[in-house]
Amino acid sequence: MNSKILFIILAIFFNAFANIFMKYGVKKQIVKISGIKQLILSYLNNPLLLVGIAFFGVALIFYSKAL
Repeated sequence: MNSKILFIILAIFFNAFANIFMKYGVKKQIVKISGIKQLILSYLNNPLLLVGIAFFGVALIFYSKAL
């Protein structure tokens, strides 16, 4: 299999799971937030959201390698 095709497949995989983790991470945020500082801190303390962001980074690396 061509390495570029493998990189594209991996990028799609990580992008799909990043979206899923982001969706469930944001859904978990049901606490009333009164300010931007509390909003940022609540996102930084949300492991699902952080995994989603990390997966987007990994997907970007594989997309870049494929190009």
